[in-house]
Amino acid sequence: MLAWIERNAVRAVLIALATAFLFYEFSAMVFAYSADAYVTTDVVEMAPDVPGPIAELKVRDNEAVKRGDILAVIEQKPFLIAFQQARAAFELAQQRQALAEQAVAEVDADVASRQATLTDAEAVVARVTPLARDQFETQQRLDDANRDRAVAQAALDRARIAVLVARRQVQVAEREVAMSQSAVDRAAYDLERTRLIAPGAGKVVQFEARVGDHIAVGQPVMALAMADNWRVVANVTERHLPRVKPGQTVLVILGSDTWRIHRGTVRSIGAAVARSPGPARVLPYIEPQTDWVRLPRRFPVEIDIPGLSTRVPAFRGGNAWVMVWY
Repeated sequence: MLAWIERNAVRAVLIALATAFLFYEFSAMVFAYSADAYVTTDVVEMAPDVPGPIAELKVRDNEAVKRGDILAVIEQKPFLIAFQQARAAFELAQQRQALAEQAVAEVDADVASRQATLTDAEAVVARVTPLARDQFETQQRLDDANRDRAVAQAALDRARIAVLVARRQVQVAEREVAMSQSAVDRAAYDLERTRLIAPGAGKVVQFEARVGDHIAVGQPVMALAMADNWRVVANVTERHLPRVKPGQTVLVILGSDTWRIHRGTVRSIGAAVARSPGPARVLPYIEPQTDWVRLPRRFPVEIDIPGLSTRVPAFRGGNAWVMVWY
């Protein structure tokens, strides 16, 4: 055999290459393999909505936390003072509204009084007019009665205008109360946001922040590796994608557990990737690997493994090797 190979070296190489190519093509009909796979989970960056120095750090590196746990506290005193000021302004606005409503009641009573005066003046004019016509009353008496009626009418008109003004002042006071309430709500929100609270169960990623560090709005203080969405992501070449379907069986070897083969299932197949690197966008960019003919594109395939990170040791970013059976 060796002698034949020596005599037919070129032919032997070609046969070996053809055999390897046929095996590669046949394997693509049965399974998809990827050594470009990794373990991941959701990571949430915890950043404050208000600026200030860190007053307290409630957790340590790599500490497990539950939903609702306080992770860190921004200095609260300035926000507490702002809340108290907003609350005092709200109470003052409420008192102004009460005074405006009382003023409406007063001018309503004044209108009733002016209306009664006008009614009385009109009654006097009605009595004096025929008497003056028959010369049982003097013209002066009639002129005085008409004058009193005109004065009463003018006073009633002024009182009615005062009612309109008073009611408008009540509306203004109501707007001021609403604005003050909004200011109280905003101050209460800012005070509440001085605490960084865990949005879910997970582990605190190692962080550099320390008590006394001044943190700007949106500046991450620490990150949480969430506990409820661990998975393996395998970058699979596009030639295999038509045969990969959700629910298919996957054999996985983890870099953190190299002596065991884990069974998983395909969760989802990436529908699109970016064609070129650049600033982070919605579409992921996966760098193509060198191939003989052309650089094939690879697409992320997400894989579920039961008990990953609880029963099975897992670390975000760790390596994995994946074989998907069709």
